[in-house]
Amino acid sequence: MDQLIERLEKIAQTMVDDGRLFGATVGVVNFKGQKEIASVGKVGTGQFADELLSVNHIYDLASLTKLYTTMRFIQLFKAGQVTPNTTVKSILPNYGNDRVTVGQLLLHNAGLPSSVRQVPALTKSMLETDIMAGELINEPGRVTKYSDVGFMLLGKVLTAVTGLPLVTDMTANLLTPKKLTASGYRVPGIGGLQAPTSRFVPTEDVPVRGGILQGQVDDFKAYLLGGAAGHAGMFATASDALSFVHEWLMPDDDLPANMAGYLAANQAGIRTFGWHFWTYGGEDNPVVVTDWLYQTGFTGTIMAINYRTMQGLVVLTNRVHPSRDNTSWLKDRYEFTQAFFDQV
Repeated sequence: MDQLIERLEKIAQTMVDDGRLFGATVGVVNFKGQKEIASVGKVGTGQFADELLSVNHIYDLASLTKLYTTMRFIQLFKAGQVTPNTTVKSILPNYGNDRVTVGQLLLHNAGLPSSVRQVPALTKSMLETDIMAGELINEPGRVTKYSDVGFMLLGKVLTAVTGLPLVTDMTANLLTPKKLTASGYRVPGIGGLQAPTSRFVPTEDVPVRGGILQGQVDDFKAYLLGGAAGHAGMFATASDALSFVHEWLMPDDDLPANMAGYLAANQAGIRTFGWHFWTYGGEDNPVVVTDWLYQTGFTGTIMAINYRTMQGLVVLTNRVHPSRDNTSWLKDRYEFTQAFFDQV
């Protein structure tokens, strides 16, 4: 792994030197659970400009949260509490559609829109209404379209199935048993990840929320939902994130033993439960590699799995600090995944 981490660190350092990022933490884990982690650059700008980034800093994982939600549902599938074919309406009677299934939500092919209504002043009431409406833009099971709405809905399904608040269930049944002690949601008054604010890397400057966000979820929809949601809200250190990725390589007994085969068997085009398969050859006729999987997060985060080499990748940045206008990351991030999947 030495050569790989050196290559990843060099990519990160180049982006820092070019001013594309303030800092980045990269890490690799193998099937034995051995980790290599490196941090480069600074925590941020302004008041953070002189603070060196360390491997112990905690990041807002953004949409990597979807992978935690996914693993929790795979636990429930194995335990027989729900199945991929379970309809949402059978669990949430007030849901507005009787055809959408849990499996379709995990595959992003339930026919739901990517997000909720786009209005200047979205409220929690508006958000809840849109999540539960069940209004479709495609037939369920037909078209793969990445959907935050689907994973927000999965958070509500999970709460209904377990009878526990999302934070409580995810902590008690996923994070704690897997010893992910530096991971969790940040929900005031309920619990979750407790750590000094100074350990969290800052994200966006949001004046209506008091300025620079640090230790508060960046995603506004997750914020409206109290800080914890099925699509966003999870925080973690690089080491804990790598431990989580290792669970996908070498699963515990509460998960399928052959996770690579399980995910490949549940393929829907370019996706499986929670993950995106690596593709090449163009959008019109892509070649899908089911041994290579990845997921990205809006704040500048990446997780990836290479089942050929039995290695996992984590890249953590705060590319949205102090503004989400840093759109070069949307292309730059694939330098890390390409380097990771180039390993043979």
